[in-house]
Amino acid sequence: MKMPTSVYAEESGVSKNSQIAIVKNVLDDGSNLTDDLHISSNTTIQNVLVNIEEQSDSALQITSIIGNSEISVTGVPVAKSANGHAIFYKATSDNPGFEVVNMEYVDNAETNMFFKNYKDINNKNRILKLYLRDLSNINRDYIILECFDYKVNNFSSIVSLLPQDTVMGAWAAREFIPVNFDCEDIDTYAFNDIIQRTYTVEYNELALPQTHTITLESYCTYSNIRIGQMADIIHMLKVTGKTMTCPKNPSLNSKTESFLHVNTLSLRQTTVPNAAFVSTAIDGSVLNKGGSASLSASIGINMGILGASLSVPVTFSDNSTIDINNTYKGYVNGKNGVYVRSVKTKMQSQYKLTKIGHYFEVRSTIADFGNVSKSNDFHKAVWDIGVINAYNLSTQNKTIYHNVSIDIKG
Repeated sequence: MKMPTSVYAEESGVSKNSQIAIVKNVLDDGSNLTDDLHISSNTTIQNVLVNIEEQSDSALQITSIIGNSEISVTGVPVAKSANGHAIFYKATSDNPGFEVVNMEYVDNAETNMFFKNYKDINNKNRILKLYLRDLSNINRDYIILECFDYKVNNFSSIVSLLPQDTVMGAWAAREFIPVNFDCEDIDTYAFNDIIQRTYTVEYNELALPQTHTITLESYCTYSNIRIGQMADIIHMLKVTGKTMTCPKNPSLNSKTESFLHVNTLSLRQTTVPNAAFVSTAIDGSVLNKGGSASLSASIGINMGILGASLSVPVTFSDNSTIDINNTYKGYVNGKNGVYVRSVKTKMQSQYKLTKIGHYFEVRSTIADFGNVSKSNDFHKAVWDIGVINAYNLSTQNKTIYHNVSIDIKG
């Protein structure tokens, strides 16, 4: 099918030839939306004429004939890439049958694209991308428009005024399900006071992998307990790294950004035999999405016999809530011969760990009630972590076990 073109005689702006790929029945993981080096039967390639008008606020209006419909998209520059070579636009289409999934301009064409072969053959050095999803049917159909002949005026001036937000260009992570989620739960019974884990999620982006990571570190500060006395044990989970990469796409590479956040987080703990919890406090630096306090958590308990060696339970009875800068001291020990041996501290749902430096800390005070020496036992702790793609809300539930040896001695 040959696509009609328009000369846009009555419109301002400039008219440019552009390449279009119409890709139908795209799979949920995007694996059959590739590039002009790997064209399959679900893809139709066409040349079209587009009209591009640069407006006074540096917004771009792109108009073209797609199928039998004229579509006009207006994009406002809102962010730049980490390397400063890409402008990302917040864009809308005047045709409700099409959704804009990506609009960006890259001033050196060092970026991933559909028309790789065309770019190389014609030695193009800049690109304007407009990617649309066709909403007219239940299938995943996309329109990939790439213009190599348009130059954004005052590019350097525009970039200098924009904030960095490289994830705006990570459209594949918004549109598709992951093709790989690389992370293994950690189970350690050594004396480690720091455990690091990197979670990696990979998406298909036009025949290349788009990879997002988040690195978390679990810290534990603790000491032995003197007979009949108390001691603090502090657990902290912190975001220490985030990255985003795509081969041959420097404009999507970032050493500090990714779509991955910690969406849910709780710490389950069980004391060594003869010890029990007497208080809990929390601290942290988080994104607050509506909580009345800067940070709060719920507390659940599980009672047990004092001298038994217990595993960390899964279920807890609800007990209370706690806000930052307060200490919960409502644990009741020794009544009917049982003690607060296990506690679950869950960050409330309004709070998230979204950027490097965010952390959630639980400070527990535990006490010896046995009044005898005891050694070679573990204080057991389990972080339950929901790692989420912050755009499409797909979640992977992961676990970090962080056990440390605590002695009770005079």
